[in-house]
Amino acid sequence: MKIQEIGNRVELEGEWTKTRLNNIATKIKGTKPEEVTEEPADGLEPYITAEAFEGEINSYADPESGKRCYESDVLLVWDGSVGKVLKGFNGILGSTMAALRFDEDKVDPRFAYYYLYEHREQIAALSEGTTILHVPKDFMEIFEIPTPPLDVQTQIADFLDLLNNISSQTSNIKEETRQLKRGAINKVLRRGLENHQAKEVRFGPVQRTIPKKWEVKSLEEVTLEGKNGLRGGPPGGKIKKEVRTDSGYKIYVQENIINRDFDIREDYIPESEYQDLGSVSTHPGDILVTTEGSIGRAAVLPDDAEDGIINNHLARLRVDQSEYSPNYIAEVIDASDLVKSQITSLSNNSGRPGINLKIVKQIKIPIPSYSEQVEISNLFDSIDSKMEKEWMFSDEIDSLKKGVRGQLVEGNPVFTNDK
Repeated sequence: MKIQEIGNRVELEGEWTKTRLNNIATKIKGTKPEEVTEEPADGLEPYITAEAFEGEINSYADPESGKRCYESDVLLVWDGSVGKVLKGFNGILGSTMAALRFDEDKVDPRFAYYYLYEHREQIAALSEGTTILHVPKDFMEIFEIPTPPLDVQTQIADFLDLLNNISSQTSNIKEETRQLKRGAINKVLRRGLENHQAKEVRFGPVQRTIPKKWEVKSLEEVTLEGKNGLRGGPPGGKIKKEVRTDSGYKIYVQENIINRDFDIREDYIPESEYQDLGSVSTHPGDILVTTEGSIGRAAVLPDDAEDGIINNHLARLRVDQSEYSPNYIAEVIDASDLVKSQITSLSNNSGRPGINLKIVKQIKIPIPSYSEQVEISNLFDSIDSKMEKEWMFSDEIDSLKKGVRGQLVEGNPVFTNDK
């Protein structure tokens, strides 16, 4: 074994020399094939462009007039968005792409991929050009990667593959749990927890079935009156960079709402700025809604959250908590199809998606009795508990990947958690 664990430290044994790429790999530069179409057809193969880095294959090409890449090749964007590194595609190389085909008697291509991926910023820093950036012509002659014994490379690659597979599985579980929650919310909104008699109600462009006893109210109707209830964030330039601090009153952003994590991001403003922006302040129990980009996501600011303000991409809803459950309202906004369809029909469909405060006010939601709101919220909380466990495990795997990957491909000892 070339990798051994001593106590809580993984020792990497063997000789770690560095080798120039041109001595261990061949570069295949992509060209423009004679035929490229948007639809698959007999005789055509996936056309691998920079879009593949986003997981998308949107076109197909003639293999006879193009350059082929294989799953074991390491792909780089050679012209344009230099510094992107990818692996695992069979197809025809796009004209801005290049494939590095490694001598597998000397290098495990997976190990090479992980090293190049870890050093993608260094690759980007080598780029040349003004209007369009390019990987330098002598890249293969000047760039070196470590070449420890092949069996060590394989063990490292196997371990990093394992972490990637676990991460992928937890991501799938997270998505399945989200869909479970969405399905549960939509089912509850149709018949309630007590299987009520139903009625048809129009929500925006579509008719929906809801329990007969429930009311329908707009978000404007359920929030407190005046600016103390429903409030949009300040103009984009109102919170200037130079007044931001490391402590004080927190600036809540979309990322907090989407991830339902109110500890991430550490942008603050001092007391003086907070007093000036008091109308957009937010406190535990407030419902925060995203209004630009990923619109219509919602969450309640938890009891242990810091006081702060919302930024210009959020809206704040404050309700009478003796009459309305903030958690119920937030969940309906965040995950129900009946709210999503209203947002889609009312939002700005050109350019960056967005909804203004006028649109937020118009959104209608079904309102059960207060006691049933609380029961429904408790149901959603049980699903959230499962989601939170998956989030935590996924975050731990991602942190482990980032921390371990760079250490292993450089040949440094890795310190593991001995709990």
